Amino acid sequence: MAIEVPHWLHWIERPRFEEGTEPYTRRWWALPAVALCVFTIGIDVSIVGIAGPTITTELDASAAELQWTFDSFTVVLAGFVLIGGGLAERFGRKGVLQAGLAIFAVGSLIAAFAGDPPALIVGRAVTGLGAALIFPPALSVLSVLFPETERPRAIGIWAAVAASGMALGPVVGGLLLSEFWVGSVFLVNVPVSILGIVLLAVLLPPSRDEERVGLDLLGALLSLFALGGIIYGLIEGPAQGWTDSTVLAAFAIGIVCGVAFVVWELRTRHPLFDVRVLTMGRVVTGALAMSMVYFTMSSIQLLIPQYLEFVEGYSTLAAGLVMIPLGLALATLSPRSAG
Repeated sequence: MAIEVPHWLHWIERPRFEEGTEPYTRRWWALPAVALCVFTIGIDVSIVGIAGPTITTELDASAAELQWTFDSFTVVLAGFVLIGGGLAERFGRKGVLQAGLAIFAVGSLIAAFAGDPPALIVGRAVTGLGAALIFPPALSVLSVLFPETERPRAIGIWAAVAASGMALGPVVGGLLLSEFWVGSVFLVNVPVSILGIVLLAVLLPPSRDEERVGLDLLGALLSLFALGGIIYGLIEGPAQGWTDSTVLAAFAIGIVCGVAFVVWELRTRHPLFDVRVLTMGRVVTGALAMSMVYFTMSSIQLLIPQYLEFVEGYSTLAAGLVMIPLGLALATLSPRSAG
């Protein structure tokens, strides 16, 4: 005899959805779960910025080691982000999102209990790998769940939640650093990541590219070296000199692999990334604008907290409060950008 499920438990039934049919009925419930994934990254990026001065004093980190505490995350994220998108399309967006959150939590644990700068840098690199698996499916899943008429609003909410994490991060970081050890700013990512995994399991339906083609492994490898090489060169150039052999080698590897990546993606039947979209003016303009925003934000989040705490004598909490307008402006304006 069949057992009837109480009506108040229907919302936790396994989500069912087939692409190409009617819109997913619980899509507006699923949106906060997806947005929480990028909220986690937003709060992490901004919270590390406010912790920079404390990392310098408590872990005796040099200027180069502090730089790589930020940049190890960025290099790994840039190198693996296309691979993360390819894995999500081929093997399932939901599963890759959950795997990304799990890796993100593991990296945060490593960073939280790091006893020296090298261990902290490793933890941040692992966290960057998790972020590379989170970002692509967290955005692409919106195009699957929401019809075209609702998509701009959904993307705007998604972006606003991510930016609100950046606004909240400095304050949370300041509060934690005023009461606990420096690792607490990384440990806070763990419960948020676990919550995200649970919410995705309950609210997000499985979806993937129904063609189920194999992963473009050569394209993935070329993109890894292209993006990783160029980003590494940009990071190390100011410190080691733009004519340093290591910096020049990184740029050379990045450029050669980038050209090879474009040629390969144009020839392969199942490209990792359709490079033809780069011929669209709107796409290029949007990408350049986002790059300028994130370059500027990264510089502000690295330098301003150090100036406020080391030069002006601000407490970590006071410095965090000063950083609020940056994230608040993004959270306010992001919903308008989707239209």
